[in-house]
Amino acid sequence: MSEAQQKVTKDAPPPWLRKSALIVGAILLVVVLYLVGSAVLPRWWARTIGGQVNGVPSSGVLVGLFYGFLFTFIPIGVGALAAKPGLHWKVRIGIGVAALLLTMPNLLTLAVALGTSEAARIGRAEIAVEAPSFRGATAVGVGIAIAMALVIGMVAWRLVTSRRELRRLRGKVAGNAVDRRARAERDDAAEEAKTRAARESAAAAREAAPAVGSPTAARPAVGSPTVPDPAGTTAVWPDPQPPISGTPGGPTAPAPPTPEAQGPADPQLPR
Repeated sequence: MSEAQQKVTKDAPPPWLRKSALIVGAILLVVVLYLVGSAVLPRWWARTIGGQVNGVPSSGVLVGLFYGFLFTFIPIGVGALAAKPGLHWKVRIGIGVAALLLTMPNLLTLAVALGTSEAARIGRAEIAVEAPSFRGATAVGVGIAIAMALVIGMVAWRLVTSRRELRRLRGKVAGNAVDRRARAERDDAAEEAKTRAARESAAAAREAAPAVGSPTAARPAVGSPTVPDPAGTTAVWPDPQPPISGTPGGPTAPAPPTPEAQGPADPQLPR
């Protein structure tokens, strides 16, 4: 920073003083405008309305409804824009000032109807003669505009809340569907694992068991040790007999009976 800029920065008033001066200046400007307006605007507004109505009561009703409704409903709509989220405070102030300026016709009518200054009294008398029924119709128009704005606001708020609730319910349903899908996938995976384990166990059991019809499963090999029989005696598994000669593959000859099989010898009878 150059020396000239540093000098200017030092000579500048502090920020709080500048803000205070700005606020005081704005207040003084509003006061001056109010004094000038209260002295000039009521009579000017009374002459303007009197020229539009020309002493006709029906025209006074129509003009009053027009000003009362239009310059109340539009400022409410413009002012509602200031409630939009994400706006800078300066933008909000600008929107508020614009809405206030749009209500100026109704504010002038109110100043003429309720003012205590000399200009307000003169304007009130002129409106009573040149614009009959104007003030009452203006009040009715203001009431209709406020009621309509309230109804529209309630309907808009209901729509916004319904959309939020609908989005919340959709998200909840989507989350439940995802949970059900994940649960079904877990159940399918567990069932598949159980089926695979059962198949592996059955395959292992088949591999461990001897094959049906194999020689080792039918009888022991030739020359194997004796096999106990259920009676408690021991018996040797008979060897296969050769087939009868001349008939290969035919029936085998019976083995000679053993002495045990013949039973005890018959006693010899005495001669």
